[in-house]
Amino acid sequence: MNQMKNRLIIITTALAFALLISSWTEGLSENLIRKTYKLISNFDNDDRTTISYDENGIPVVDYGTINNFQIGKQYNPVTVCQTALRYWEKIDTDSSSSTEFSKFLNCANWIVENIETRNDFAVLPYSFPWPKYFLDSGWVSAMANGQALQVLIRAHKISGDQKYLSTAMQLKNSFLVEVSKGGVTHKTENGRWYAEYASASQIETRPMVLNGMMYALIGLHEYKEYLKDYSVDTIFSMGIKTLADSLFLYDRNGHSYYDRLGNPSGGQYHKIHIELLLKLYEISKQPELKKYQARWSNFQQSSFVARLLKAPTKIAVAILILNFVMIYFFLEACLHLQRKRLKRR
Repeated sequence: MNQMKNRLIIITTALAFALLISSWTEGLSENLIRKTYKLISNFDNDDRTTISYDENGIPVVDYGTINNFQIGKQYNPVTVCQTALRYWEKIDTDSSSSTEFSKFLNCANWIVENIETRNDFAVLPYSFPWPKYFLDSGWVSAMANGQALQVLIRAHKISGDQKYLSTAMQLKNSFLVEVSKGGVTHKTENGRWYAEYASASQIETRPMVLNGMMYALIGLHEYKEYLKDYSVDTIFSMGIKTLADSLFLYDRNGHSYYDRLGNPSGGQYHKIHIELLLKLYEISKQPELKKYQARWSNFQQSSFVARLLKAPTKIAVAILILNFVMIYFFLEACLHLQRKRLKRR
């Protein structure tokens, strides 16, 4: 009876201290868990993602195996665009001999060379399947097209080459075409949604990923501002209205959902949602965007315990379990030593 009572006390004490310590060590614990997970996933070659660069500085993503599908090394249009934008940040536009300058243009040229023209619009098709959303090879992405617009207008700015604008115009037109017809737009009950994961052969599954929609909108806005092409206003305004009218569907008691399928925002995605909402609010002044930016930001800034109780995530639960286990075994070890000392007396 005493042994059971002692164990119950240890469990309760360990849980209380775990909740307290998790608030202090959240960042450290999360880093440890993610590194451990990465090590394990690399070991079993499942859900592994690493990035290398080819001789032109273009990123190549090694996906390994995802959901038992061997995907391996692939060029990902979004990764190419985001890498190009990082090169851009380092460019000294007065020095065309800089390494970043060459790598940036290599990425921009990759975009030009890898578009697929469909009637009067173009897309950047993915040459590999994405089993997480049941997409076969050939799927397309509004996020990829939107971020490609950002890269292409910058490439035109520093080179003056018209091919970048010509490609950008074709990609922009994909936002006028529904997914069922090969474009990147879903017609929904709330308006037009620009889909990060889109396939004409798989229109039943609509993940409608939040960050992808917002990245696409930012790309459209930058394109409009650079070219003073106010015909894009309609595409952008309709997207902003749809986003504003849909945000309540992504609210998870103060935390955010990653998509419309009920997947919570893991990793850095909740923070990304907050940052993108603020950026789009500053562009559009749409009050609903500011409302959810503030709500989700307040959640992010609340205590670990409050976030765990309101909207638990896998990583938060893992942090709590990690700290609980360590404290529990520490207390058990202390109790064991105490018993040994009492026996010696």
